[in-house]
Amino acid sequence: MTDQAEMSSEATRARGENSRVPGYVLLERLGGGGYGEVYRARDTSKSSPAVAVKIITPHPFIADADPEKRFAREEEAVRQLGHKGIVRYVSSGWTNDNPALPFLAMELITGSDLFAWAKDQPFPERINAMIEVLDAIAYAHSMDVLHRDIKPSNVMVRASDSQPVLVDFGLAYVFEGLSSTDLTSRYVGSAGYIPDEVLAKPRMRTPLHDVYSCAVTAYEICAGRQPIPRTYGPLSAVDPALSGLDPLIKKGLAPAPERYQNAKSFADDLRAWRERAVMRSKAGPNPLADTFRANLIRRQRDSDEQKRREADRKALLGEIWADANGLILEAARLAFEDFHSQLADLLPGSKVVEPVGADKAAPGLTSVMIRYSDGKGTRVVLAHSTSHAIDKPGAGGGVMVSSEGRTLSLASHLSPCWVICREPSERELTSPEGIIAVDESRVLHVKPLTVWGPDGMGTIPRTLAPLRSLKDVRDYVMKALGAALMLDGRI
Repeated sequence: MTDQAEMSSEATRARGENSRVPGYVLLERLGGGGYGEVYRARDTSKSSPAVAVKIITPHPFIADADPEKRFAREEEAVRQLGHKGIVRYVSSGWTNDNPALPFLAMELITGSDLFAWAKDQPFPERINAMIEVLDAIAYAHSMDVLHRDIKPSNVMVRASDSQPVLVDFGLAYVFEGLSSTDLTSRYVGSAGYIPDEVLAKPRMRTPLHDVYSCAVTAYEICAGRQPIPRTYGPLSAVDPALSGLDPLIKKGLAPAPERYQNAKSFADDLRAWRERAVMRSKAGPNPLADTFRANLIRRQRDSDEQKRREADRKALLGEIWADANGLILEAARLAFEDFHSQLADLLPGSKVVEPVGADKAAPGLTSVMIRYSDGKGTRVVLAHSTSHAIDKPGAGGGVMVSSEGRTLSLASHLSPCWVICREPSERELTSPEGIIAVDESRVLHVKPLTVWGPDGMGTIPRTLAPLRSLKDVRDYVMKALGAALMLDGRI
């Protein structure tokens, strides 16, 4: 069909009683969403290029006392916007629907939406497009107009000159001179592009809404997906060259008080980033930076692996110590109970207790597990002690643990160790009567016991084999109790 024939057909359709948009023939549906539908259309009153007509449904002023007056005010403000980055509006009105719906007629931009266009562009050009969008938004804000629905599908990149153009002011809002009672609490933008403060208070109208939406859009055209502000995934993961963008985008997504307070300041920071990116591109690749990055990644990986191994080893040693502690405590209970029961009639007032809760340990002891009192002022305990508290000069001349003829330092064992000794009152712990320590192989080594004779003189310590069973531990603790009270003789 020729253009003349098409126009004749359109005029015939327009004269029909069921023409939906007065003065226009809708030629084809271009798209739609939650806030209306967009059609390619032609003005029937004159020979002119095709336009885009958006029918806003449901319209945002449905609850207003005078919706037509309110829409006319908003539309007039939008029509007065003159900026290369904002679509030119040519007319507006109300449809013949029942109820009537507002529509906007605007120039038809031929090209791709911002998201589709960005896929084939280098990152500096994508950011340059966002700078153009922010410049347009800054201009709209200076004219007291908010957009409130900025997203990639509402920005067309014109095919003829690659100019990004905001094409949908269907939710635009004129904020000059309106009170809170004039605010609709329903139409606030598209999911994912709305800041938290607007979600919490839908009546809120602020330029920071558009700033937030621009930050989401900038991230999306670089990463291919919307950001999640609370768990921000850095753009540097998409390309290391974008690391400098992350703090800018995060500031655009920040809570309102920390966000860019206007579109211009956001655009200025993006412009500075782009200029540096262009200069880097002219300078060419920097292999040293790549090398340093690889070295740092390797160092961090090695460090993480070392930390993992250390954590695994710490967990294993903790398990070994806990198993030994359980065995020693059970065996010591048997020894202390047997010791007490055999001597109770000879030592009235003697007793065995296991301290519960915060029990103040004597100097040199970290905690007391079992305490025996003979009723005459002497107390013998099974307690924990760190190796540095007893394995030093002044604690028996440097306490060592003997294992089948070999002497081993306590420092080579897990800490704390277990000691059986007279409980000191105020003085530092001296040489304990008995010491049990566990090594990383789960072997329980012991201090050779001093054996006291009838004359009150101690004999030279003899070597003891490692403890291997509940009975071995019980017997060792029993002998250490006897040594502590000098009752052992020649055991």
